[in-house]
Amino acid sequence: MPILFGFLLVSSALLLSVPVVKAEPSLMIADETAQQLAERFKPILIFEKEEKLYPVNIEYYLQFCNLNQSLGSNVTAVVIPAPLTPDQLIPYTIPGSNYYLDNTLGTIRDSNITDRYRADESTLNYTTYCHVTDDGTNIAIQYWFFYVFNQGKFNNHEGDWEMMQVIVDPDTMTPVKASYSQHNYGQQITWSMAEKEGDHLKVFVARGSHANYVRYYQGTLEFARDSVGDNGKVLSPDDTRYKIVMLGEKTAPMPGQGWINFGGFWGDYGNVADGFMGRRGPPGPGFRTEGEMWAGLSWGNNLNLVSQDFLTVEWPIYYFVLIYLGIILIPVIFLGYRIIRRIQRNQLRPPFARLFEFKGDKWKVIGNFLAIAGVIIGLVAAFFPYYHAELNAQYGDFDTGGWIDLVTVDGSSGIQVNALDPRGGMVQIGSLAIPFGFIVVTSLVIFVFATIGATKWRAGRKFLFRGIALLLPLILAVVFIANIGSLMQYIPTASHVSDSPEVAVMTDILSKHPLGGDMYLDFPGYGSAQMVWGIGIGAYLLVIAGALLIVGAMMQFMSKDTGKLPATAPMPQQQPPQEWQQRQP
Repeated sequence: MPILFGFLLVSSALLLSVPVVKAEPSLMIADETAQQLAERFKPILIFEKEEKLYPVNIEYYLQFCNLNQSLGSNVTAVVIPAPLTPDQLIPYTIPGSNYYLDNTLGTIRDSNITDRYRADESTLNYTTYCHVTDDGTNIAIQYWFFYVFNQGKFNNHEGDWEMMQVIVDPDTMTPVKASYSQHNYGQQITWSMAEKEGDHLKVFVARGSHANYVRYYQGTLEFARDSVGDNGKVLSPDDTRYKIVMLGEKTAPMPGQGWINFGGFWGDYGNVADGFMGRRGPPGPGFRTEGEMWAGLSWGNNLNLVSQDFLTVEWPIYYFVLIYLGIILIPVIFLGYRIIRRIQRNQLRPPFARLFEFKGDKWKVIGNFLAIAGVIIGLVAAFFPYYHAELNAQYGDFDTGGWIDLVTVDGSSGIQVNALDPRGGMVQIGSLAIPFGFIVVTSLVIFVFATIGATKWRAGRKFLFRGIALLLPLILAVVFIANIGSLMQYIPTASHVSDSPEVAVMTDILSKHPLGGDMYLDFPGYGSAQMVWGIGIGAYLLVIAGALLIVGAMMQFMSKDTGKLPATAPMPQQQPPQEWQQRQP
């Protein structure tokens, strides 16, 4: 368990937002050359098996949208009712004016938008918008993907713009590296390390959130704990429904593409809380991350470079359950073989496991009852929360809609560390997707089998070690929380999130009072909120289970029943029948 929790230091991914000045294009790339590059590096999009949405042209989306403007205090004005055309967005270019596209089919609280797309999918193409730009040194071939809805594990919003890009040396026209967008951040990878078929990179798209990854086994250590895979729909370059639409520059858009200067949001605006919680529609390509993504080269250069070491950590996390089962299978088979052999040799007697012996020495019996109770409680506790920190804000426009998780440690999802960051909304800044409950359950089952044929000393040691092991989730969770503030400075991507006053306040409080508390916090510009944190019921139950096993171990050591079978008396030599003896001369 300590090793598993230690993975957090190398596996937490934090939000970066580095302002960069856009470089003006200077290589004068011809339209024909840009089109050739777009086709040459057209990516292979690989989706997870349960994905419901795929890239689509914006005209499809706009036909269902009103153009609205938020006037504050939950007041909205309809500027242009649905259906919209791209050209109608041309005048609304100023960011910060609170213009937004509101899909009239549904909201973030229902599936209507997704359901309509699913009904229409067979009649639609899969559209990729390509923007070719440069910084005077390298060329970026950007592929922008629009989805009608973002159904992430962490937040939902109408409309979703994502992007990946290939960086090319203009002198040799050879690819150098690639960048992949992931929510409000992303990753870059060298061309030699990227998975590809020829010059077509493989892009593994996360279910619902549509974040782009370089490997199918990524996502478990990233911002929003994405589900990624290579088991769903594949959009290949030769797919006749997979179309490329070339984009011009914001300063010189192509005919019918003035929409790239639309400074509003491509989804419902909501209220202040929706923006803070990541429920607001995203800006368009030209305005994502304040225009940094559109600049391409500067945005990509500031992303984390994916290394082989990082991928080496992610692969076993993705396959953790299978690897864990494979590791424990060997000793389980060996233990089972020994048990069968001892039964065959008459070296074991029912009930076989010392844990289930309820006759004889009273200390042994009491110890066994305590240990069994500990096992049962441990199994129940395995998937309950071990630690939690929650936030609830209900002040003016800033309303979280109830309690939201900031930190959770539990048996099913492992570790999650979330934060309210003004630049990224509600984001997951750390994650370790290891099912600790699965480990607890399997270890307790193996413990029971390990008491088969055990002497009192061996059984006592098993009870003791298992009891101590059940205390570790609580101990390690408290140690982690007590150091959460200081640990962030050692994680490479932590600096900009830890600089957020909101994040700093919350982590400081948790570090100073790791055992729990209840406090009201002030978020200037948003309002106040209540934070509650402490040890979860699962941890308390594990402590009780561990204590019962430890006491049970003491009882075993006090027992006079050694657990050894008495020596078997030799079989008497059988005499020949008397009648046979009389016939002998």
